[in-house]
Amino acid sequence: MAKSLADLVDAKTAAKIEREIRQQTESLFEMSGKSGAEDTRDNLWEMYIEGTMIADYGGKIVGASHKLYNDIFEQIAQKHGVGKVSQERKRFVRQLAAKLQDRIKGYKKIDPDTYHPTAADLAKLDEIDIAVACTFTDLTKQLTNLVELTLCETGDTPKPGGPKTLAASFVAPTLRRLILTDDVGDALEGAIANPTFKNIDYLALYDTPVKPAQLAAALKRWPKLETLALRGKVGTKMLEVVATAAPRLVELALVNAELKDAALEPLLTTRPWPKLKRLVLWGHELSAPLKKKLEAALPKGVKIKAGE
Repeated sequence: MAKSLADLVDAKTAAKIEREIRQQTESLFEMSGKSGAEDTRDNLWEMYIEGTMIADYGGKIVGASHKLYNDIFEQIAQKHGVGKVSQERKRFVRQLAAKLQDRIKGYKKIDPDTYHPTAADLAKLDEIDIAVACTFTDLTKQLTNLVELTLCETGDTPKPGGPKTLAASFVAPTLRRLILTDDVGDALEGAIANPTFKNIDYLALYDTPVKPAQLAAALKRWPKLETLALRGKVGTKMLEVVATAAPRLVELALVNAELKDAALEPLLTTRPWPKLKRLVLWGHELSAPLKKKLEAALPKGVKIKAGE
């Protein structure tokens, strides 16, 4: 574990170093034009502050003081509206404006780079995809008329519990379709806990690590669920949970689930699927015997899509 200033110098010296770094950073930040860019941050450290730290306190404190500098720089940049959080918020607002431009009549001529959507604007959106690292719940709460919500992973690592908080933040009683794609952490738990998500009838979990107990909780939470789509390897315990939804599913998709006929046959032929109309098994080549058994066991007219 990297050492902090408190590990390297006494408390009085540590406080003095922090005070000097903050004062120098604030002064240099004003001179830099407040661009807040990463290269500006690095340049200020390398050209000015690092040398002062070494000259005054020796090389042993460079690593710890650099980490402290990065934190201080972000605080100062944020205060001026050009910090990382501010830039992320601007990108998210731009995403929302671009979605308005693409989907809502009357917004075709707006400039997403400069347009700032109002609560009334955001209430017009019926579908959106949002990275789970997003923390701007004051804005997500304004997406009040969503019908479809996709929560996805990006290269940014969300804070612990962040995806759950994000999913729970929406106030969207009209939401019907919920899609989670890639590693979205505890977002499903947040969605289950969201009191406004009462009418979910479509749940897709694409390459998303979900435990059988979590899926069972989702099926219990959303009794209106008619479509369940899973993409990625599915184990025996997960299939047992899927089987509990047989009486109500209109569509079941098990894509790239790495299942064999020996697992699919008991799932699909030993219990009734009275409402099933579509069965998607992409990534699985059905054997001729299993095809015949499915035709006999499943409702007449059900459409089966399978193959590599």
